[in-house]
Amino acid sequence: MYYFSRLEKGIYSDLMVVLRQVDTKLVPFPLKSARIGEVKDFGSIIQMGQQLGVPLAAVGTATVLQRQEARTAFSRIANTIVKRTGRVQ
Repeated sequence: MYYFSRLEKGIYSDLMVVLRQVDTKLVPFPLKSARIGEVKDFGSIIQMGQQLGVPLAAVGTATVLQRQEARTAFSRIANTIVKRTGRVQ
């Protein structure tokens, strides 16, 4: 959680504030609502997915539940990004 907090602060101060200074339309939502989603710690299946070059939902050593949770979490994040960019789903 320590690193997440630092990352979040860095995104805010190093990226979002600067983008807003360039053009407020680049960050049209409140800065505090910039979080696009959360992904739980999937442990060793992260490494396996990276080694195999596949998404977490395709890692054979993951349980059915882990694959479904990964698919759901990343789908929600993708949908949030699509909505915020104004693209049609």
